[in-house]
Amino acid sequence: MSSGTDDAGELLLVRVGDAESPADVHLEDAPPAALGPSAYAELRLFAEDADEDDAEAWDRVRSLFVTPAAPTPYLLHRWFAPRSLIGRADAFAGLDAWLASGPPVRVMTARGGAGKSSLVWAWLERRLPLGEWSGCLGYSLYQPGSSIDDLVRHLAVYAAGVSPAEAYYGLRPELEAAVLEVLRTRPFLLVVDGLERALVAHHRLPDAEAEEIDLRSFVDPRDGAFVRALTQGPSRLLATSRVLPSDFLKEKKNGEGPAPGIEVCDLEGLEEAEVMALLAELGVDAAAEWVAPAMQAMARSGHHVLLWRALAGVLREEPEALGRIVGGEDDEDEDDDEEGVQERILEEAFDALPERAEQLLSRLASLEFAADIDDVLTLSKPPLGLRRPLPPPHDELAEAERELAKASDRWRRKALQDRCERLRARCAAWEVHRALAKKYARLPGVREHFAGVHADLCLLEARGLLLWDRASNRHDIHPIVRAHALGRLDSFERRAVAELLREHFAGTPAEPDDVSGVPDLRRSLELYRAELGVNDLEGAARVFDQRLMTPLIDRLDARPVLAELLVPLFADGLHAPPRLAGIGSRTSKIGHLADALAELGRRDEAMAMTELGVGFDLEQRFPPNLAYSLLQWGRLLAAGNFPRAALATYTQTHRLLIASDRRSAELRPVLSARGELAAALGRWKEAEADFEALGTDEPITVRCARAMIAFAADDDPEPHLKDAAFLLTRRWLPGRAKLWNLTVGRIAAGDGAYERAEAHLATAVQLARRAGSDAARAYAWLAVCMAETGRPAAAREAIAAANEAAARHGSRIAAILGTAHRSLGERELAASLAHTGLREAWADGRGYAWFDDMQVSVASLRELGQPVELPPDRTETAPRLACEEAVAKFIAELEAQKA
Repeated sequence: MSSGTDDAGELLLVRVGDAESPADVHLEDAPPAALGPSAYAELRLFAEDADEDDAEAWDRVRSLFVTPAAPTPYLLHRWFAPRSLIGRADAFAGLDAWLASGPPVRVMTARGGAGKSSLVWAWLERRLPLGEWSGCLGYSLYQPGSSIDDLVRHLAVYAAGVSPAEAYYGLRPELEAAVLEVLRTRPFLLVVDGLERALVAHHRLPDAEAEEIDLRSFVDPRDGAFVRALTQGPSRLLATSRVLPSDFLKEKKNGEGPAPGIEVCDLEGLEEAEVMALLAELGVDAAAEWVAPAMQAMARSGHHVLLWRALAGVLREEPEALGRIVGGEDDEDEDDDEEGVQERILEEAFDALPERAEQLLSRLASLEFAADIDDVLTLSKPPLGLRRPLPPPHDELAEAERELAKASDRWRRKALQDRCERLRARCAAWEVHRALAKKYARLPGVREHFAGVHADLCLLEARGLLLWDRASNRHDIHPIVRAHALGRLDSFERRAVAELLREHFAGTPAEPDDVSGVPDLRRSLELYRAELGVNDLEGAARVFDQRLMTPLIDRLDARPVLAELLVPLFADGLHAPPRLAGIGSRTSKIGHLADALAELGRRDEAMAMTELGVGFDLEQRFPPNLAYSLLQWGRLLAAGNFPRAALATYTQTHRLLIASDRRSAELRPVLSARGELAAALGRWKEAEADFEALGTDEPITVRCARAMIAFAADDDPEPHLKDAAFLLTRRWLPGRAKLWNLTVGRIAAGDGAYERAEAHLATAVQLARRAGSDAARAYAWLAVCMAETGRPAAAREAIAAANEAAARHGSRIAAILGTAHRSLGERELAASLAHTGLREAWADGRGYAWFDDMQVSVASLRELGQPVELPPDRTETAPRLACEEAVAKFIAELEAQKA
């Protein structure tokens, strides 16, 4: 398959097949970035220089300060185009026609690998010389750290002339207004690649189960609103996406057509002329006997480019295989439909692969995420097992050393010292690799091995079985190919692949702390799945504890991902503890899963899981674990509108910890929870007592509770909000950030500062939607702000979203919605909701009613001239633990022992 020399400096020819082929590459003919699919795999392995880990993050900040001024075209993220773009003449013509007379926004949709990005960027570069626009900006959401928010900030500098510093630090609403004012008066051409990256679905695992929340909606509702705002004016936006965002539909719920000003174009298959061009590129004679019948058969699949590549690769070597794929004229097999033909094409394509190439494809198909070049090289089992380490984090190490030099806190210094040691070890590993790589390259068979890997990658891409994402230099597999590859593996082969993946990813370091999305945890997630693949639940639990728990909970607040990862550990079902050896590990997994289920609105399942945890911990008679489970039970009772029982559970938990002589640090969670609940119930003296017991180091949740107390008492809440904001700058926690933004928004709305409130409430909505948690109250207060600022249509959309979230999570929002409808002038409906809100807020009666909701309902009723009558006490009782008496008895025993 390849020929070369023993001298690394001489030319190496990599050939696919026995004769010359378009996939053949002379490695020394061009710089690495210009070579074909992963042609520079070997060169990358032996490269002596490497990008720093944090260079891209710095480039994103720096790019704002080097942004050119319009009308100079600004391709912020230029697509690394393939060496040739097959056909697409009709697609080019369609884009030209749209640009001349189409609606302002066009969204091009297609499955991954259909060529959306390459088509759009090739078309854009062809249009640039025409100079018919006031400016042109190209932006890709596939780049690390990119977002619609970042796009708005670059547009503010590029189109609106905002200073880079102001764009970097400024508030988004003001920047959006400046951008839209320019785009609605002067014609700009915008190209945004990869809109699906801004959708909720991108923050779930690739094969996540469907949720009630709309996975095709934008994480940040402002993103959809911004794009829809571009439908007014002379500017044009061309966007690509694997799916059509639901925010672009007339009606999101029933899926009616695109909203006015938006055009959707599906890029699925090739035209027949483009098929012939593809075949020519693949070295196929158009006059071959099999081409015409294949063309007829493939018309059923819309001439999908992936299937054509696979089919051509088979028929070029074995034309008679066409009969097995499409059947004869008399074949009456009912399975001879599009799906059946697709399955047989893939079966023949896999059968025609060399054993080594199919083996590599099967290993890559077992990955959940796209594979980077280091994964590919390791999974190909290089000679002597030498693997290229990750790039040396020199900049990250320098920053950590600077922080260490300034740090005075003992524990902070210890954490920084450990971090520096890990970073130095990675730098040292890179230096060792550099010292060995050149000698390694000259060992017998080494270059031939990597040339063979390259040839396999070329062959797989040429046949449509492997996709190369040139922007990230990662290799991915289309879902239909992935499913077929995995279907060909038996249980023994699946386990063997899982063992190989475990060995590979176990040798990779955990991801850095600054992850911004689930895909950033790719290495750890692949390792976790590999541990499950070899049925090592203990190993999977260790990976979760050491590499996944903190970033998923603290950094990303990714509750749906948590639930999906934890369920497989419960091999006996959710009615039994997980099959783990450690008692603490079992308790923590039960608690984390219960918490995730509760946040997702699956409260009944969460309560059943928590009751399981209480029973298990009581059986073990270990007070700290039992306190952890009881605390979770109390939170669920409070969320279910049973504050009296919740407060009693917190007090019981506090007694348990005191009776077992636990340290003050172990009392903090229950003191915080009890104090925050007491504050929400207007029991401010009790709340203050618990907060005082915490000392000066109060958590963000307590600062927010203090702010609400101050607001209710007509004191200044700002000092408490500023303290909470300072804590967030020291350590960003999405769940706490959501609470802080909701608190600031609620207080600002109460003070009539609706613009300030709206910015914070929109952020709270974004954080909740990304996490899969409850956004009902943020939506409801957002509706109030929109109604008060004269935007009734937007207010009603927010009300609908609030009701939808409340139905899923069981939230109390009637009081807030009553205020929103009162602001809309709908007095009768407002009065009805205010009365409902009063009943909701009354909860367990005097002393156990939700103070803020009571105040909101009463204010609305008085404004509407309605009587204010306290509801009767309800007869509904709170859920009880089956082992409630046993828990009380255990606590009494501990108290007796202590006395």
